[in-house]
Amino acid sequence: MTDPGPPAGPAAAWYPDPTGRYEHRFYNGRAWTADVSRGGVRGVDPLGVEPPAIEAPRDGRATAALVLGVVAATTAWMPMLFVAGVVCGVLAICFGVAAMRRRPRDRRGFAGAGVVLGAVAIPLAAVGVWLSAAVLGVVDRYQNPPAHSIAVTACAVDDSTSPTLRVAGTITNTDDHAGAFRIRVEAATGGGRREQLVFDVDSVQPGDSAQFERTEPLAASDTDGTAPQCRVTDVTGPLPFGVDIE
Repeated sequence: MTDPGPPAGPAAAWYPDPTGRYEHRFYNGRAWTADVSRGGVRGVDPLGVEPPAIEAPRDGRATAALVLGVVAATTAWMPMLFVAGVVCGVLAICFGVAAMRRRPRDRRGFAGAGVVLGAVAIPLAAVGVWLSAAVLGVVDRYQNPPAHSIAVTACAVDDSTSPTLRVAGTITNTDDHAGAFRIRVEAATGGGRREQLVFDVDSVQPGDSAQFERTEPLAASDTDGTAPQCRVTDVTGPLPFGVDIE
């Protein structure tokens, strides 16, 4: 490529060096020459008159490959996010390979890193599948406890020392596999107080029964001498990972 000269019709003279390597370069009226000067000292440019090499524009596909590869590697192993991880991993490989074919020498290494991370993310998705199945299993056990029968056997206020509400009951596992239960009972006293009581019952074998019981202190204003009313409002399995999702 020939360097553009000074403005139209320039005379042969010294002009600022268009290559930037020296202060001035001599233009002979037709083309730039290798005669140069710096600080008033003349010399000959050993590189000739070719302009400095222009760095090729960066390929956006290499950057996209790196970003997609990072996203893929960080999400492929996560429960429920493994599908996004696999998709990003495949795209990272595709963008990275395309970028390397277009520009084999990528000094930044973005394309190669994207391909590697995308390739790592795909087998990591197996971990994501396993964790997703485990999480869904825990949630299913919470939402669908074993078949059962339940009865409240005690719902009374004890005024012998200080007012105390006592609630007790029995739950029977009528299913064909063992399971744990989380029982919610609403108790309403004559004084207008409504109490939500929660009972956690450990694993109960098929056909077996387990008792649950709890006492709650009451204020004098919480009871007027009438019998309290208790009812089971919900029965679930154990909390998933100890977190109440409702």
